[in-house]
Amino acid sequence: TNPQYSGTIDLNGKILISKENIAIYGGTLLVPASLSDTQVPRWGIKPNLQTHRDLIVGGNATVTASGYGKIKVKQNVRIWGELTAPGATGSFIAHHGFRVYAGGTFNHSDGLVDFATQGTGATISIVGQGNFYNINKRVRKHLTLSTPITVENDVTIHGDGSIKAQNNNITVGGDWTLEQAKNFDSGTGRVIFNGSSQTISWETNNSYKFKHLRISDDSV
Repeated sequence: TNPQYSGTIDLNGKILISKENIAIYGGTLLVPASLSDTQVPRWGIKPNLQTHRDLIVGGNATVTASGYGKIKVKQNVRIWGELTAPGATGSFIAHHGFRVYAGGTFNHSDGLVDFATQGTGATISIVGQGNFYNINKRVRKHLTLSTPITVENDVTIHGDGSIKAQNNNITVGGDWTLEQAKNFDSGTGRVIFNGSSQTISWETNNSYKFKHLRISDDSV
């Protein structure tokens, strides 16, 4: 049998781009910024780690982004191991599925996952460990939940597409902002606001109705 890789690969500010999958099945991949935090505006350079297909983090692998590190996945994020996202100064863009399988872990680092949904749309499935901190949903296609999710801070939805909850609950600790009332399709799921000083808003004049709503703090 082939030995399992157990070392560390540090991109050390370089840019790794693949037109196929990027699959890490063992060891650690570090994704720091390509320049110092003081030199780079948030969206000013190409992602340090970019795949035109899937980013696969195997069960014996760890991918850790930091600082202004940037990850862009044009198809699916698939986590069996551990993935640590860039923090608030970095960026994480996903175009299709975001799946954390049993035994997998996603660490949000208080950052944003930006779902720029394309093609047939995107799906979120969190079976392993991991919450989101901020979610931004943009572009026309839908973002569909196949499991309940927790967003510890803000949910923001732009464009013509929607988040389709189906029968899944969304727990939100921050603000809930829609560009249009049609940006959220609750299905039979429940939206649970469990933070403090939260704001619920949509930018059009149309009214909006939740299917099931729970507010766990009187400051919402």
